Amino acid sequence: MEKLHIVLSTNERYIPGATVALAGVALNARPETELHFPVFTEKVERASFERLTEVLTRLHPKSVVEEHVCDESILAGLPVYAGSRMTWVRCFYSRLLPKV
Repeated sequence: MEKLHIVLSTNERYIPGATVALAGVALNARPETELHFPVFTEKVERASFERLTEVLTRLHPKSVVEEHVCDESILAGLPVYAGSRMTWVRCFYSRLLPKV
């Protein structure tokens, strides 16, 4: 069985866009493919993340959504972009998810 890992970083402001982006993956993946969505978050409301998870698992039953609350210490000293430092998290994916 094929397994795909789709990693994304978001905060509350961008969770609607993150949901749309990941929903596109879920809609277009083959039914037998196992989808893993590690999502790094910063200040995301519980209800927002639960909606994201519900949408993805409804669109693709073999979806696994994992929230990773961002450790802000790894972002200390980096510039703020659009009110957040979350854009920098993607530079650390290999360190934060060494088994993927």
